[in-house]
Amino acid sequence: MENRDNIYLAQVNNEYGPGAGGKPQAFLPYSVGLLQSYAQTIPTIRENYNFSGFVYLREPIGQVLNRLDNPTLFAVSCYIWNWSYSSALAKAVKERFPNCLVVMGGPHVPVKSDNFFRENSYADILIHYEGEGAFADILLERLKEEQDYTSIPGLSVKGENCSSIKTLFRPRFSDLDVIPSPYLTGVFDELMKHPFSFHSTIETNRGCGYSCTFCDWGSNILAKLKAFSTERLIEEFYWFGEHKIDLLYGADANYGIMKRDIELTEKMAEVKRKYGFPNKFRVAYAKNSNDIVYQIARILNSANMNKGVTLSFQSMNDHTLTLIKRKNIKIQDFQQLIKKYNQEGIATYSEIIIGLPGETYDTFADGLDLLVSKGQHRSLSIYLCEILPNSEMNQESYKAEHGIITQKTPVLFFHGTPSHDPYQEYYELVVGTKTLPQADWLKCNRISWAFQSFHCLPLTQFIAIFLNRERGISYRKFYEGLIAFADNNPESVIGQVASKTKKLFEGILEGKDWGIVDQQFGDIIWPPEEWTYLKGIVEKERFYEEIHEYLPDLPDDVIIYQKNIIRSPYEENNELELEYDLYSYFEFDTPLKKERVVYNFVKEKYADLETFARDVVWFGRKGGTFTKKVKS
Repeated sequence: MENRDNIYLAQVNNEYGPGAGGKPQAFLPYSVGLLQSYAQTIPTIRENYNFSGFVYLREPIGQVLNRLDNPTLFAVSCYIWNWSYSSALAKAVKERFPNCLVVMGGPHVPVKSDNFFRENSYADILIHYEGEGAFADILLERLKEEQDYTSIPGLSVKGENCSSIKTLFRPRFSDLDVIPSPYLTGVFDELMKHPFSFHSTIETNRGCGYSCTFCDWGSNILAKLKAFSTERLIEEFYWFGEHKIDLLYGADANYGIMKRDIELTEKMAEVKRKYGFPNKFRVAYAKNSNDIVYQIARILNSANMNKGVTLSFQSMNDHTLTLIKRKNIKIQDFQQLIKKYNQEGIATYSEIIIGLPGETYDTFADGLDLLVSKGQHRSLSIYLCEILPNSEMNQESYKAEHGIITQKTPVLFFHGTPSHDPYQEYYELVVGTKTLPQADWLKCNRISWAFQSFHCLPLTQFIAIFLNRERGISYRKFYEGLIAFADNNPESVIGQVASKTKKLFEGILEGKDWGIVDQQFGDIIWPPEEWTYLKGIVEKERFYEEIHEYLPDLPDDVIIYQKNIIRSPYEENNELELEYDLYSYFEFDTPLKKERVVYNFVKEKYADLETFARDVVWFGRKGGTFTKKVKS
């Protein structure tokens, strides 16, 4: 041990609020754990190096430096959420330990690295794509009297005058099981003694057969799917159960694309039933959702592990889909899938992106209307288009062709605690294109906010469904009208939240953040739509009076039912007699019946608004738990 060189590995993520057992939550550093587990299969590395610890939290950099004991090599895994911090950390390590070799990898490291070392002279080597083999080769090369890192494939190496020397392409592993599991080999055993409720990452396969231009997942190099063995994965499931892993995060690009994923999910649920953990499983499902995904969802739902099933689109505009190299499931198939999931009580959500090439305000708003009209009432996850360093969309020729305008804005860690971290992370967001001027981009954000805040969360969901089915009023028209009503009544509850959120969206164009901290809901950063929902709940009586003002000819029963079905932090009457059988109409798409019905709602009472906000909105959003249970 005394003669070995010290290696340190960094993969930094945020600390989150309380999880299992009331402990704070943190991610295990899976990516760099794989580097260590593979490197330690090589006897020469085991004999000459000591893996001296992980950096996995955003600690003060001076505190991290004081823990380092004469590091020979410091390796950092980088992505959007840790790039600024990781760069500052790597620079500080180099300044304090000039002879330490600084190696950087991960999806945020640019493949086109011509000027990288001139701008980041503290770095010595970049690893591109799959890193385990290249990292081990670097350690072996470091032991030689004269090192030549340019002989190792898969790297960019700092040359004279901070030039960049790109080495040969490195083939991927043909057998992924040559990389031992960091869980099963004890790599994280010391970390498990730390006072956290840990989240873990699992890969069942690597690769993505899609080539969406906004994404860096499915490059040509990574297009072919390669799988880890079923036996290894099942052993990992048991490790997660035994070590009480709260959230299991699937790193697959398309979980459910392989038939064996059903077997894996069954085994995962079996482990949950035995140990009570892992508590939840979250993953990116196969893009064109299929029956395998449906069966997986049923298994997860029965084990109370489902974090929502993705039925993604990104855009409903065929021209845009062509430009981004994406193909959606047919809308008729989507409608049938939604019905199946709803009948099983399985939460789903659909993803849409604002700012994609070829999109206009009309195509975007019509796309939201179509998704909702075909049954996606429960959850829309609408994102701002983001430029990733290694995506096709980041190519200057692509930007020029589509007139892409971007703006750097602070990365927002929604549901995180506000901090004064000096190392601000940034997104590069698309805020305008050839077909979407910035004024229309702003309109897209406002209609997106309205659909999410009032329909999916769902303050006016039932009202909008009623008007659509009984009077033929489109969802787009309903929510555009609600925005206009808010703007014309700035002193109303609706007007005040509309004004605040509009200013936030306008601020993005100036590089400002758009999170909201409202102390009555805790010291938490909320996305605008969730904050809007919470404000509507707090001002519930006044809010629905304003809705009646917006819709003066709406039957009283409809507003009364809508108001009472929303979950509330305050204890309320649990019995209601109305003239219409609204419940069956809402839940099962049946015709409206005019008959006097008594509804019994489940009573709830929360100790405070902060608990309600956390449990119902933060934890419950993708689980579709915003309405009360009711029996008619």
